[in-house]
Amino acid sequence: MAALLAPGGIDHVAAIMCEDQLRFAAESAEVGPRGPLGEVELCAGGSSRHVTPDNLDEYIRLLCEHLLTDGRRRSLHAFLRGLWQVVPLEALLASGLDAHDLGLTIAGVASIDVAEWRRHARVEPVSARAGAAIATAAQAQEDAQERTRAFFTLLEEHFNAEMLARLLFFCTGLKRLPPGGFSALVPPFTLQLLDESHAGFCPVAHTCFNALQLPPYKSAQQLEAMLLLSIELGGGSFSEQ
Repeated sequence: MAALLAPGGIDHVAAIMCEDQLRFAAESAEVGPRGPLGEVELCAGGSSRHVTPDNLDEYIRLLCEHLLTDGRRRSLHAFLRGLWQVVPLEALLASGLDAHDLGLTIAGVASIDVAEWRRHARVEPVSARAGAAIATAAQAQEDAQERTRAFFTLLEEHFNAEMLARLLFFCTGLKRLPPGGFSALVPPFTLQLLDESHAGFCPVAHTCFNALQLPPYKSAQQLEAMLLLSIELGGGSFSEQ
């Protein structure tokens, strides 16, 4: 594209392509029912329309679109036909959704904000095992706050984007957050704090409830090690389909 925009670029690129003149046409890598499509027109009548300085911007725009979508048009058309059967095109146009909003609706949210995750997380109090001394409400609340803080501090300071995505998948079975992020997660993410009878166990996820059961650990290092172990062992339970 830079060569096309340079002085004399149209003739220079035409010579490189062994053409007398550039036309609004390009070779396609797509294969149709009868074999390779060969040359395709970038616009109606493109085979006989020459590229000039006056229409160069239009040619570059159409050529870029061709290069980005060539070989995928049949798949894109099939996807669109299926989408429009579920949500008619007229309804999409009337909704006022832009490309960004539609992408979020279809694919969800890619990035994970730990602060938002913590803000919308629900924490279930520590359960006391049978026969054990029951801590006071204040002690239980303080313990829950400390363990919750340790968990989200670990995510914020030691988990990169890929590790956060794997943890989300482990806890919820979701590759991406729904539109609206954690506030739209149903049911909300729940951190279930287990008592000392589960000390030394690995964290356990219940994806139907978007819940993570977290045993007590002696250090942040042990918490990280056990959490990563659970993700590694349990992160492949769902099909990619």
